[in-house]
Amino acid sequence: MTTITINRAVLEQVLESLKELVADPECDFGPSYELQKDRQKKAITAIREVLAQPERPAVQAKPVAWRWKPSEVFGDYVLSTSNDKVLTAESFGMSIEPLFTHPAPAREWVGLTDDEVDDLALDENGLPNSHIEFARAIEAALKAKNGGAA
Repeated sequence: MTTITINRAVLEQVLESLKELVADPECDFGPSYELQKDRQKKAITAIREVLAQPERPAVQAKPVAWRWKPSEVFGDYVLSTSNDKVLTAESFGMSIEPLFTHPAPAREWVGLTDDEVDDLALDENGLPNSHIEFARAIEAALKAKNGGAA
């Protein structure tokens, strides 16, 4: 099974779109639509269950190296990626500074407009997509708008 990581805000947007689609009294495509509506209600329930779970805390970054000054007289720092050398420097009372990689700059997330979501809800024949097809269409549209990264 493939795991897809999806932004919480995106999941909330999908939930709102599904709720609007199910609640629309003018949206009726006959008996097959009742089956679609039932599937969409199940998807709404599943999304609500996921959103009800607490958010996981961010993972704390680990240092990639450490630096310290062996002497206040000499201004040069000593760099090390070895934990053993850091422990030795600590034992001599040196002030050790952890070094981290610089995080990539965060890009602004681009969502979908209501019209774009409405267009994705129906297939090329104007019939409602299944909840899986609808979710995949939203995922593809968001990837396209955000440079291919989910």
